[in-house]
Amino acid sequence: MRIEDVRALSEGIVRDFQALVEGEGVRVKIQVPPAPVLVSLNRDGMTHALVNLLDNAVKYTPMNGAAREVSVEVRSGIREAFVAVSDR
Repeated sequence: MRIEDVRALSEGIVRDFQALVEGEGVRVKIQVPPAPVLVSLNRDGMTHALVNLLDNAVKYTPMNGAAREVSVEVRSGIREAFVAVSDR
């Protein structure tokens, strides 16, 4: 494990994921704090987990005649980071 910026990592993952689902009627939004969120983490594990959550959100969110929206929120705590994925 090493110190990584979860904000920057998440932004890159979301950007790449948005490009993959662009033609599927999916919009991916991300909310991040203004400052870097530095934590010790396994970069590959974090990437795998976030991509899996995004993929599941897209797969299991019904179209309902409108564009699907998936949101990622990155927050920092005192000694940890929080990354939440939600869909509508």
